This record gives sequence, C-alpha cells and structure tokens, in this order.
Amino acid sequence: MKTIVFTAPPGGVLLSRVGAVTGEVELRKQGDQVMARYHGSRDRWRPVAGRPPALFRNDLPALADILSQDPGTDRDGNPIPARF
Repeated sequence: MKTIVFTAPPGGVLLSRVGAVTGEVELRKQGDQVMARYHGSRDRWRPVAGRPPALFRNDLPALADILSQDPGTDRDGNPIPARF
C-alpha cells in the first residue's frame, strides 16, 4: 500500500480517538479514510480527524500538504493540531 511521509506542524496531526501525533508522520489511504501513524513505528494505523476535501480525496501528496500546514495557536498560545 502506498504511503507518504511528512513532518507534522507544531501541534501535530489530530487522529481520531488517540489525540495528536507529532514529528515525522506516515500517511496512507484505506478505503475512504486517510490513516496515519508515527513514521517507522509498528503502531496501528489510525484515522485522521475530519473529512478530507473531496477534490483531493485520492491525492496522497496533496493530503499530506494540507496536514503539514500550521493552523496556528489557540487563544492561550498552544499549538493547534492539523486536521481535515
């Protein structure tokens, strides 16, 4: 299965049910879902929070580019995790 590796923004990438992953993240498609985990780990793949934009749903490099963008900080200055 094709995967792509990218660097998460400061707040990480938000995954469903497990929270954010930071650093080098590995991304893949599994059916209609976009799945992620720490790069090089043997952890289970987890779905990325939210729904990917329909235009890029099958474009793994574009999805990684979207998730690598820094969404900024919250009102307390904490990094916000990326999500769809």
